[in-house]
Amino acid sequence: TEEHDRDHSFAPKLVTILGSSFGYLNKRQRDAALKRIREYMAPDGKIVIQFRDNPDKITEEMRQALETAKMNQRFTGMRTTEEFKRGKSTTVIHDDNHHDASYFYDCTCKPPDPERMDWYRTSSKNGVQTFIDTDGIEYSSFGRVYIDAQGNEHDLKGTTVDSTNTRGSFNIMKKILEDAGFADVELKIDDHLLGRKLNCAIVATNPAKK
Repeated sequence: TEEHDRDHSFAPKLVTILGSSFGYLNKRQRDAALKRIREYMAPDGKIVIQFRDNPDKITEEMRQALETAKMNQRFTGMRTTEEFKRGKSTTVIHDDNHHDASYFYDCTCKPPDPERMDWYRTSSKNGVQTFIDTDGIEYSSFGRVYIDAQGNEHDLKGTTVDSTNTRGSFNIMKKILEDAGFADVELKIDDHLLGRKLNCAIVATNPAKK
């Protein structure tokens, strides 16, 4: 804020970015955000970028957690079915309390930053266009369909996300954070599931000034 611009005593020791928030930024926004965070962060402060990712293997503990989650979904009126939508098998999420449902689908990606198209090249993933920036981060889009109580489908606006919030992009994210001046970049993984996902986080330190 302007107040903090005037008062540099604002120096947080911990900055957390939760959920999938970081995955909605383009390269320009990502670089600016990291620069701003480090500018105000206390020396030896930590930044934690949390995300969820698919497990490679399901352990018995994870399997039990999934079964518990399914039971809780039934209790709250939520359930899933596999249905054929838009040419492929798709998971449809039903809310039996409200008698509606929804599902997601892949769609053609819009340019992440139209003013800097020189930063991006196009690619194709399962026949759908994606973008890759000069850091190696991939951008894709998904749409969501809402199914009302009468069974009518309503196509909602598509959303663009990037691959910063995946374990597969950790080495790229490590370099991005190091280029921004952070050190000791690590990937932390909690084996307990959040829903059907692993709880993961990228942790880095703002070095003390020499």
